[in-house]
Amino acid sequence: MSTVAYWLQRQRKADLQNLAAHVGMINYDTLLKTELEVALDEFLRTNQISLQNDPQLSGFYKRINSPVKRESGGGTATSLVEEVKKPKQRRQTLKAREDLDQPTLYTRSPIPSTLYSLRSRLSSVTSIQLFILAIEAIGLFSRVVPLKYLTTIPPIPALGIHRETALRLPDLFALLTSDFWGPVGLWVGTSILVPACGAWFLNLRAAMGEENGDGYDPVAFGVVKGLVGWIVY
Repeated sequence: MSTVAYWLQRQRKADLQNLAAHVGMINYDTLLKTELEVALDEFLRTNQISLQNDPQLSGFYKRINSPVKRESGGGTATSLVEEVKKPKQRRQTLKAREDLDQPTLYTRSPIPSTLYSLRSRLSSVTSIQLFILAIEAIGLFSRVVPLKYLTTIPPIPALGIHRETALRLPDLFALLTSDFWGPVGLWVGTSILVPACGAWFLNLRAAMGEENGDGYDPVAFGVVKGLVGWIVY
């Protein structure tokens, strides 16, 4: 049997963080989901008397306080011994996980926790689609906005420049021509507007009743974008 209540394991990390803030825990922002589960489990069991009547925690306390068949004699003694061992086992589990992650997570530098937070935010279909659109936009910009000669940089040995180098910058006056807005308008329509409309109408998330299903479906966005690109280009 796991030392962490199953009710906590079924929650998302964001829900666990909100729950930790609700009950007054501190220093939980940098914990991994499994660590947060263990820490919350121990905190809620330790403060059961003051928190067990909280409606948001009813699912947790309902599970841990569910009736268990009691035995007489030696069975009762065994149950008491097991109840005494449980807090110690939870502390050992938490300590083992802390020791395992200590070299990479619990350092004085905020960089590790920032990287984990960044990875969590980028690990989504929407982030991947935005990354693809950014690459397409950069490639299109480089094609429709020519580089214009500005000046010549003389040799600078201190910077490793040993010969004259022409300096060219994007010609922003191209933004005023149809040669720019024609391709850009076509790309915006076929890669953003039409797929966004299709993702709103063909919303599988809303049909399945998922959270945030009232917006657009990122999977449908990718499918419509691919079909429109195949037809148009």
